[in-house]
Amino acid sequence: MFKSIVIILVSLALLSSCELNNSQKVLGIKGGGQLSQIPADYSAPKSSLEYLNTIYAERPILQGNLYQNYTQGSMVIADFNQDGTQELFSAHDPKEYVDFTFGPNREKLMKSPSIGKKKLKEVDWFSHFRFYDLDKVDKNQVPSVSSDLKISGDTSGCLHTSHSIVGNLNDDNFPDIVVACSGFDAPPFPGAFSYTLISQDNGLYIANILPGIKSFSHRAALLDMNLNGSLDLVMADGKKLYYFLNDGSGNFSKPKTIVSKKGAYTVQAADFNGDGLHDIIYGGHESDPYGKTRNTILWNDGSGKFSFSNQTKLPKMLDYGIVLDFQLHENHLMIIRTGDDPPYKGSAIQLVSLDNFEEVSTIKKDEWHPSNMQKIRRGETFVYGTLDPYRIGNDFSYDNGEIRYISK
Repeated sequence: MFKSIVIILVSLALLSSCELNNSQKVLGIKGGGQLSQIPADYSAPKSSLEYLNTIYAERPILQGNLYQNYTQGSMVIADFNQDGTQELFSAHDPKEYVDFTFGPNREKLMKSPSIGKKKLKEVDWFSHFRFYDLDKVDKNQVPSVSSDLKISGDTSGCLHTSHSIVGNLNDDNFPDIVVACSGFDAPPFPGAFSYTLISQDNGLYIANILPGIKSFSHRAALLDMNLNGSLDLVMADGKKLYYFLNDGSGNFSKPKTIVSKKGAYTVQAADFNGDGLHDIIYGGHESDPYGKTRNTILWNDGSGKFSFSNQTKLPKMLDYGIVLDFQLHENHLMIIRTGDDPPYKGSAIQLVSLDNFEEVSTIKKDEWHPSNMQKIRRGETFVYGTLDPYRIGNDFSYDNGEIRYISK
């Protein structure tokens, strides 16, 4: 009799579970081993990293300056007007600012904040944003400023563009842009405002300041944090990861902190364990003096919250402890690194398996570390490469489980 009651109760429990699955999925989270419930019809939009992985960018030659008296800052290539051709979005930083901050004054600037404070009172430096048509070039192979894509709005709150990312932030089919700005990159590190550029269906992009105060925003990533089908935004500023929620039209909430972590300068987001939810990976400086931040995946448990209690730490790499970016290829992470002693010397790629979170292999080069990385078309296939014409020697490929550098 007792055994029969138990069987009946178990059967009822299984029936309830089946009824639950008609409206919800119950998922096991690989990293933390926790369970979550999400809507059965939920399908995550492409994160910024996943979106770029669908594009084989046609790298521009860029033999000449795109914008006189301005450097080429953060760049990204996509089909912004959805006409079947690719365009280049480029942020431009004042050459005078770059020369002053990273030239012979650098050592003095880093030791004496008063020099930077005095200079900032004398100048009005800010970055400019532009679109370029890659299929329209002059005799020096310099792309033309786009005649179809325009930017409206005041962007003077941005200086030193550190990262530009792409994703669909509103309800149209045109990719939108987030530009992370770090500001004057020396003491007193006053920070800057970061921006969204929201498409308007007619080639016009509206530039809006992200809510909150000026920050040293270094990297950014788009992901759906609260499972409502809209891409939210997470940023890293060297002290913390913080997020902005999207209302579905490209309007963002005030920022809130996810985790506080000194040295967290780099962030990306994607589904790293195949459960259909976007996870966050962050890193930056693995050793002092700028923090001891281990590369870490924060697993999405479906609750809209991320925490240290549901995470996986990844292997370090000796002598290359500054992490610049993360790329994703199938079930492998490719961690883009540069040297930490001396800092920013040389480059390295670390391949880590997402099956067991162990290092598979590493490759190293003496060249300057890469930036503005994206999939670059190479014949019928692609390489992982940089849009920066001075760093093309850092292109690399993934083939048959191995990573290797590609010669120029």
